[in-house]
Amino acid sequence: MCLWRRYFPTLGLSCSSFGSIPGVTSIEATTLHGADYAQFPTLLNSTARRFQVKEVSADKAYLGLSNLEAAEAVGAFPSIPFKSNSTPRNKAGLWRKHYAFQ
Repeated sequence: MCLWRRYFPTLGLSCSSFGSIPGVTSIEATTLHGADYAQFPTLLNSTARRFQVKEVSADKAYLGLSNLEAAEAVGAFPSIPFKSNSTPRNKAGLWRKHYAFQ
């Protein structure tokens, strides 16, 4: 285990690509073992309080129904790629809707 990992928490960032100067729109520090997936709604809601969010991009680690719902709740299109083993079967309508964009 790296020594620095023992002392520093996980830091989640939400960034904007709006305009010519991108910037950080939200930051959340968690414990060393904080999950990135769980930070998504908090970072998104914090950003949405200050900016109109039309689309949110994230990597496959953030894919899940609760994060899709969080994006839809603030009026943003969640651009999160599906994992290779993801299927539309036995999933809610929102999951199926976004699976079609894959």
